[in-house]
Amino acid sequence: MILKSSNIFLFSKISFNIIFMSTAGFIFAILATLLIAVGDIAIEYWSLGQATRNMFLTGGLFLYAIGTLFWVFTLKSEYISKSISILTVLNLVICVLAGVFLFEEQLSLINKIGIALSVTSVILISL
Repeated sequence: MILKSSNIFLFSKISFNIIFMSTAGFIFAILATLLIAVGDIAIEYWSLGQATRNMFLTGGLFLYAIGTLFWVFTLKSEYISKSISILTVLNLVICVLAGVFLFEEQLSLINKIGIALSVTSVILISL
């Protein structure tokens, strides 16, 4: 019984370290991803003419810059192979959800399969 519980603890500790990186790296990666994704969404509003002012373009570029700074801090604490896969796929998922819910875009079956494969790729790269 002790062996079984220690194996579960060991497995959960290993999976946390592999998938979620260190705490600081994970926080910086999430912040970078969120800032860059919100910047993407703001620039999309501007590009579609839904925003009559350039504040969406300026705000989007500013969020990109701040997100890039957090990305730099992520790279200081984590391997690029783990962090780039997390940033890219989370950005993809956030932007796709924004496209569907905010901009009423449609996803084909191929798009859905591609998103599922990209999420799977993060899990495989993290192993």
